[in-house]
Amino acid sequence: MKKFFTLQEANNLIPIVKPILRKLRMVQQEIALIETVDISSNNQQKVYAINLKINKEYHKLLYLFYKYSLKLEDLGCLVKDPSFEIIDFYSTSQGKEIFLCFSIREENIKFWHEVGEGFDKRKSINILEEGSKQNESKR
Repeated sequence: MKKFFTLQEANNLIPIVKPILRKLRMVQQEIALIETVDISSNNQQKVYAINLKINKEYHKLLYLFYKYSLKLEDLGCLVKDPSFEIIDFYSTSQGKEIFLCFSIREENIKFWHEVGEGFDKRKSINILEEGSKQNESKR
């Protein structure tokens, strides 16, 4: 279910979202690392024991990945790409659904984009703020 945020509401969640997003990224990196491991040895019992331990760790990391993803989703965030540490918040502008776009490299939300567009089509949040001020002055 979509949750819609004002810019202020979304920015208020950033201190909660940032550490979860960092954990998600770290877990994703660990999963990628485990996926590169290839064990070979003449001692099949040793290989079995090592693979068992790796599989246990792999499944634990998958659990954490989904746990953090769901936590962000429950907050109303849309995780676009954990590897780039980017999330979106649903919002509206001039009667249209938009995404407030947050990157962990930023202190707060500085960009937005249309729902059908991606990160490369981000526009400055100042455009939204100017548009809402113009709408208020027309009332």
